[in-house]
Amino acid sequence: MKKYIIAVLILFIPCVTYALTMCARDNSLVISLDSGVVGANKIVANNPEYLWSVGFSYGTLVGEATCLSGNEAERDLKDIPKGLHGKDNTSTDRLYCYCRMTHPALSGWGWSNSFVSSQDCMNNCAAYCARNVNAGATYLRKALFNSIGR
Repeated sequence: MKKYIIAVLILFIPCVTYALTMCARDNSLVISLDSGVVGANKIVANNPEYLWSVGFSYGTLVGEATCLSGNEAERDLKDIPKGLHGKDNTSTDRLYCYCRMTHPALSGWGWSNSFVSSQDCMNNCAAYCARNVNAGATYLRKALFNSIGR
């Protein structure tokens, strides 16, 4: 019986040690993002910089915003920078507010709101991102969480 216990320990301990070494070596952060949590304790929006943050019980979500035209919103959004506003290269107004999470993970862009003017989008997009990420419906938060790693 002692031989079996010693054999199991000899096989098991190196596996656990290797797994701990891998996570610690990569300086990994592991958290659970729950889109069902409501009632953020702190909402911050910096509209001129197109930045927003929302604090939850499990941590703070930080992100950025951008305004897109209908033409831009129909294409692949992977290479879109934050802070677009005004008119696109076809002189179409950027009326659609998009948000993405940058911390604790980078998400894809998710639609937040439509505005009546590009000036209105520029002045309010980050605030709408923060409000919609915090909203009880959580459609934007779910979309951002589901787009992580894509």
